Amino acid sequence: MTAKILLEQNGDFTSSPLIETARRIHKLFSRAGVSYTIIGGMAVIRNGGYRTTHDIDILTTHDGWQYLCTIKQDDFTTGTDHAKDSHNHIDVDILFKGDDWDMVFTMPDPEQVTEYDTELKANFMDLFHIIELKMAVFLCKRNNEGIEFAAKDLADVVDLIKRNKQKIDDRFIVKLHHGVREEFRKIVSRVLKTK
Repeated sequence: MTAKILLEQNGDFTSSPLIETARRIHKLFSRAGVSYTIIGGMAVIRNGGYRTTHDIDILTTHDGWQYLCTIKQDDFTTGTDHAKDSHNHIDVDILFKGDDWDMVFTMPDPEQVTEYDTELKANFMDLFHIIELKMAVFLCKRNNEGIEFAAKDLADVVDLIKRNKQKIDDRFIVKLHHGVREEFRKIVSRVLKTK
Protein backbone atom coordinates (compact mmCIF):
# COMPACT_ATOMS: atom_id res chain seq x y z
CA MET A 1 0.00 0.00 0.00
CA THR A 2 1.35 3.42 -0.91
CA ALA A 3 1.27 6.49 1.34
CA LYS A 4 -1.10 8.14 -1.15
CA ILE A 5 -3.62 5.29 -0.88
CA LEU A 6 -3.30 5.29 2.91
CA LEU A 7 -4.05 9.02 3.09
CA GLU A 8 -6.97 8.66 0.67
CA GLN A 9 -8.48 5.90 2.83
CA ASN A 10 -8.23 8.11 5.94
CA GLY A 11 -9.36 11.29 4.15
CA ASP A 12 -11.88 13.42 5.99
CA PHE A 13 -12.55 11.07 8.89
CA THR A 14 -16.31 11.56 8.91
CA SER A 15 -16.67 10.60 5.25
CA SER A 16 -13.62 8.46 4.47
CA PRO A 17 -13.72 4.95 2.97
CA LEU A 18 -12.81 3.65 6.43
CA ILE A 19 -15.91 5.26 7.95
CA GLU A 20 -18.07 3.97 5.09
CA THR A 21 -16.85 0.48 5.98
CA ALA A 22 -17.45 1.11 9.69
CA ARG A 23 -21.05 2.05 8.91
CA ARG A 24 -21.55 -1.10 6.84
CA ILE A 25 -20.09 -3.12 9.72
CA HIS A 26 -22.56 -1.51 12.09
CA LYS A 27 -25.50 -2.38 9.84
CA LEU A 28 -24.31 -5.98 9.44
CA PHE A 29 -23.77 -6.59 13.17
CA SER A 30 -26.95 -4.72 14.19
CA ARG A 31 -29.20 -6.63 11.78
CA ALA A 32 -27.81 -9.90 13.15
CA GLY A 33 -28.03 -8.78 16.79
CA VAL A 34 -24.31 -9.43 17.35
CA SER A 35 -22.31 -7.20 19.70
CA TYR A 36 -19.13 -5.56 18.43
CA THR A 37 -16.93 -2.52 18.92
CA ILE A 38 -14.28 -0.91 16.75
CA ILE A 39 -10.87 -0.90 18.43
CA GLY A 40 -7.32 -0.20 17.26
CA GLY A 41 -6.38 2.81 15.16
CA MET A 42 -9.94 3.78 14.30
CA ALA A 43 -10.87 3.97 18.01
CA VAL A 44 -7.72 6.00 18.71
CA ILE A 45 -8.68 8.48 15.98
CA ARG A 46 -12.30 8.62 17.13
CA ASN A 47 -11.11 9.39 20.68
CA GLY A 48 -8.94 12.30 19.54
CA GLY A 49 -5.62 10.73 18.56
CA TYR A 50 -3.77 11.89 15.46
CA ARG A 51 -2.83 8.93 13.31
CA THR A 52 -3.64 7.05 10.13
CA THR A 53 -4.67 3.45 9.68
CA HIS A 54 -5.24 1.12 6.76
CA ASP A 55 -7.80 -1.30 8.22
CA ILE A 56 -10.50 -1.68 10.86
CA ASP A 57 -10.11 -3.84 13.95
CA ILE A 58 -13.33 -5.27 15.36
CA LEU A 59 -13.80 -6.85 18.79
CA THR A 60 -16.70 -9.32 18.93
CA THR A 61 -17.50 -12.81 20.23
CA HIS A 62 -16.52 -16.12 18.64
CA ASP A 63 -20.14 -17.28 18.49
CA GLY A 64 -21.35 -13.98 17.09
CA TRP A 65 -18.73 -13.97 14.35
CA GLN A 66 -19.39 -17.60 13.43
CA TYR A 67 -23.09 -16.77 13.11
CA LEU A 68 -22.38 -13.71 10.93
CA CYS A 69 -20.22 -15.81 8.62
CA THR A 70 -23.25 -18.01 7.86
CA ILE A 71 -25.45 -15.08 6.80
CA LYS A 72 -25.55 -14.43 3.08
CA GLN A 73 -24.81 -10.80 2.36
CA ASP A 74 -23.08 -8.75 -0.33
CA ASP A 75 -21.13 -6.16 1.64
CA PHE A 76 -18.30 -8.35 2.98
CA THR A 77 -16.36 -11.47 2.19
CA THR A 78 -15.60 -13.20 5.47
CA GLY A 79 -13.03 -15.60 6.85
CA THR A 80 -12.13 -17.13 10.20
CA ASP A 81 -10.79 -13.91 11.72
CA HIS A 82 -11.05 -11.35 8.95
CA ALA A 83 -13.33 -9.76 6.40
CA LYS A 84 -13.00 -7.50 3.38
CA ASP A 85 -15.41 -4.77 2.37
CA SER A 86 -16.67 -5.73 -1.09
CA HIS A 87 -17.27 -2.07 -2.01
CA ASN A 88 -13.94 -0.38 -1.21
CA HIS A 89 -11.71 -3.37 -0.33
CA ILE A 90 -10.91 -2.17 3.22
CA ASP A 91 -9.58 -5.04 5.34
CA VAL A 92 -11.31 -5.85 8.62
CA ASP A 93 -9.47 -7.79 11.34
CA ILE A 94 -11.68 -9.67 13.80
CA LEU A 95 -10.56 -10.07 17.42
CA PHE A 96 -12.46 -12.01 20.03
CA LYS A 97 -13.63 -11.52 23.59
CA GLY A 98 -11.56 -13.70 25.94
CA ASP A 99 -8.44 -13.96 23.75
CA ASP A 100 -5.38 -13.20 25.85
CA TRP A 101 -2.47 -12.48 23.49
CA ASP A 102 -0.11 -12.77 26.47
CA MET A 103 -1.50 -9.50 27.85
CA VAL A 104 -2.19 -8.77 31.53
CA PHE A 105 -5.92 -9.26 30.87
CA THR A 106 -8.01 -10.92 28.20
CA MET A 107 -9.85 -9.08 25.46
CA PRO A 108 -12.98 -7.57 27.05
CA ASP A 109 -16.65 -8.12 26.29
CA PRO A 110 -17.51 -5.71 23.44
CA GLU A 111 -20.86 -4.88 25.05
CA GLN A 112 -19.09 -3.57 28.17
CA VAL A 113 -16.60 -1.25 26.43
CA THR A 114 -18.44 0.31 23.52
CA GLU A 115 -20.28 3.51 22.81
CA TYR A 116 -22.31 4.37 19.73
CA ASP A 117 -21.09 7.46 17.91
CA THR A 118 -24.13 9.23 16.48
CA GLU A 119 -22.11 11.25 13.97
CA LEU A 120 -20.00 8.35 12.71
CA LYS A 121 -22.90 5.86 13.01
CA ALA A 122 -20.88 2.98 14.43
CA ASN A 123 -19.77 1.49 17.77
CA PHE A 124 -16.32 2.46 19.05
CA MET A 125 -14.37 1.43 22.13
CA ASP A 126 -14.66 4.23 24.68
CA LEU A 127 -11.69 6.34 25.76
CA PHE A 128 -11.06 4.58 29.07
CA HIS A 129 -10.99 1.10 27.54
CA ILE A 130 -8.97 2.01 24.43
CA ILE A 131 -6.30 3.51 26.71
CA GLU A 132 -6.40 0.44 28.97
CA LEU A 133 -6.17 -1.92 25.96
CA LYS A 134 -3.41 0.08 24.24
CA MET A 135 -1.43 0.03 27.52
CA ALA A 136 -1.82 -3.75 27.78
CA VAL A 137 -0.73 -4.23 24.16
CA PHE A 138 2.20 -1.83 24.63
CA LEU A 139 3.45 -3.65 27.74
CA CYS A 140 3.03 -7.07 26.12
CA LYS A 141 4.93 -6.06 22.96
CA ARG A 142 7.64 -4.24 24.93
CA ASN A 143 8.22 -7.26 27.17
CA ASN A 144 8.04 -9.92 24.44
CA GLU A 145 9.41 -8.20 21.32
CA GLY A 146 11.13 -5.00 22.43
CA ILE A 147 10.33 -1.31 22.46
CA GLU A 148 10.74 -1.08 18.67
CA PHE A 149 7.62 -3.19 18.20
CA ALA A 150 5.71 -1.43 20.99
CA ALA A 151 6.41 2.15 19.93
CA LYS A 152 3.20 2.73 17.95
CA ASP A 153 1.01 1.59 20.85
CA LEU A 154 2.94 3.83 23.25
CA ALA A 155 2.59 6.75 20.81
CA ASP A 156 -1.18 6.13 20.71
CA VAL A 157 -1.37 6.22 24.52
CA VAL A 158 0.71 9.42 24.70
CA ASP A 159 -1.42 11.12 22.05
CA LEU A 160 -4.67 10.09 23.77
CA ILE A 161 -3.35 11.53 27.04
CA LYS A 162 -2.45 14.83 25.35
CA ARG A 163 -5.79 15.11 23.54
CA ASN A 164 -7.88 14.13 26.58
CA LYS A 165 -5.88 15.54 29.49
CA GLN A 166 -8.96 17.11 31.12
CA LYS A 167 -10.49 13.61 31.48
CA ILE A 168 -7.41 11.88 32.86
CA ASP A 169 -7.25 12.37 36.60
CA ASP A 170 -6.53 10.12 39.55
CA ARG A 171 -10.09 8.68 39.49
CA PHE A 172 -9.51 7.64 35.85
CA ILE A 173 -6.15 6.05 36.67
CA VAL A 174 -7.31 4.07 39.73
CA LYS A 175 -10.00 2.33 37.67
CA LEU A 176 -7.41 0.93 35.23
CA HIS A 177 -6.46 -2.74 35.44
CA HIS A 178 -3.73 -3.16 38.08
CA GLY A 179 -1.41 -4.65 35.43
CA VAL A 180 -1.24 -1.36 33.51
CA ARG A 181 -2.06 1.23 36.19
CA GLU A 182 1.38 2.16 37.55
CA GLU A 183 3.07 2.28 34.14
CA PHE A 184 0.22 4.48 32.87
CA ARG A 185 0.59 6.76 35.89
CA LYS A 186 4.31 7.21 35.07
CA ILE A 187 3.53 7.97 31.42
CA VAL A 188 0.85 10.51 32.40
CA SER A 189 3.30 12.16 34.77
CA ARG A 190 5.94 12.48 32.07
CA VAL A 191 3.50 13.59 29.35
CA LEU A 192 1.69 16.15 31.49
CA LYS A 193 4.80 16.90 33.61
CA THR A 194 2.96 16.41 36.90
CA LYS A 195 4.11 14.77 40.11
